[in-house]
Amino acid sequence: MSDLPQATIVRDYPALIAALRARKDALGWSHKTVDGRTGLSDGYLGKLFGPHPPRNLGPIAFTAVLQTLGLGVAVVEVEPLDSLKPQGEQRRKAVHATGRSMADPDWRVRRARQAARIRWGERPIDRKKRMARKAAREARRRRRIARLAAAAALPAAT
Repeated sequence: MSDLPQATIVRDYPALIAALRARKDALGWSHKTVDGRTGLSDGYLGKLFGPHPPRNLGPIAFTAVLQTLGLGVAVVEVEPLDSLKPQGEQRRKAVHATGRSMADPDWRVRRARQAARIRWGERPIDRKKRMARKAAREARRRRRIARLAAAAALPAAT
């Protein structure tokens, strides 16, 4: 029926994806075939089964893929791995889907600035000049308001 043994112990997400990929390959189906049979959008399985998947297998896709491939999940108790420490002793870094560490919050700011520079470079020169004049006017207005506020806060000279 398939190259998979009757029961495969899966201890983590990559092993689950590998088992699902092995079943798909054993059936001789392409990603497109499984996408069509599951009702998922074209190319979705490639995003799940790729080497660096940008998508994770969610509850809807998980159910659809299992049913399409004729698989089920059985939860069994297994010996814990020696390399894993009890909860609280080992703290893993949270990782964003892009692979960046969430411990570095500035990467979002750097990415936003990079995108802004790209967008700025795509603007026509006359638009850039208008935007620069508008920014200069706003800066002058803010400085004037600050001067007036400072003057109002000073006691009157006698």
